[in-house]
Amino acid sequence: TLTIPLREHLRLLLAIAAEEFAADADSEQPGSLIARAVARDPDYFLRLLDELDAAGWGMADVDQPVLTEIATSFTKMCRDCGFAFVHQADRLATANAAKVPPRFSQLLVTGFDGAHWPLWPLLHAAVKSSREATVVLNDPRDKARDIDETWVGTWEEVFGEAEPVPGPQAKAERKMRERDPLDKVHFLVGADTTEQA
Repeated sequence: TLTIPLREHLRLLLAIAAEEFAADADSEQPGSLIARAVARDPDYFLRLLDELDAAGWGMADVDQPVLTEIATSFTKMCRDCGFAFVHQADRLATANAAKVPPRFSQLLVTGFDGAHWPLWPLLHAAVKSSREATVVLNDPRDKARDIDETWVGTWEEVFGEAEPVPGPQAKAERKMRERDPLDKVHFLVGADTTEQA
């Protein structure tokens, strides 16, 4: 099993890694100043590491030797503690989803768009871990058309072409439903995803 650490633990380990680097470096060198800044407030650098990890990159892909060394030391400390990062767990869940029995019988995924790329591995794993899944993809937003089109395209590439929502029912279909109503169907309407939830 994977042990996902609390953010407080990660901040502490990152601050320790940065302090150790600063202690070993010449105090007037830029690397020492960078390390002391990370040690004083590790949150920003921790978010950066999370974003790089979510994108499948690492600090080695960024040309900053000081930060790379701090990140390497931090990662080693986390491994020594038996910690796994959230995005590693998400990727592992995606890889193992097809190998284990479904965890969900019916799953509805809605309200996600291109702004939710860091959640892609988790959503992908959830859909693969269900017997039946419905994914509602929104039309791309005008202000983020490229990223939203890529989001929709990725879903279609992995799970098949999206089916447009059909138009309104014909009169005959509506009358047939009126004659045989379903007792346990309830509709709740909300202005946005938060209200709909």
